[in-house]
Amino acid sequence: GVKLVAAGPNAPATLDELATRIEAERRRGYGIADSASASSQFPRGMVAISAPVRGAEGRVVAGINATTVSGAFSAAEIRGRLKDRVIAAAREISRLLGAPPASPVTRNSPRR
Repeated sequence: GVKLVAAGPNAPATLDELATRIEAERRRGYGIADSASASSQFPRGMVAISAPVRGAEGRVVAGINATTVSGAFSAAEIRGRLKDRVIAAAREISRLLGAPPASPVTRNSPRR
């Protein structure tokens, strides 16, 4: 596959690897970048949680993100309570934009 310029030690090395990571997060319905993760290219000492914001047609029109320093919250809090709050905020913004009601977190975005 096409090689990528390394953005960090854990960044995807090929376009195929990048696509695989994006698809996994799309299926999950959220993303977590944790500098402690072997697959993360996120800056050391940081954790971020993101979720898509959808417009009236159900397509992703924006994203919402929460970032904190590693160690401020336990892994369980990050992957539980904090993730759930980011997803809830994204869904509320989506609702305000007229998006159709979301199904569980794993809701796939419509394909073009």
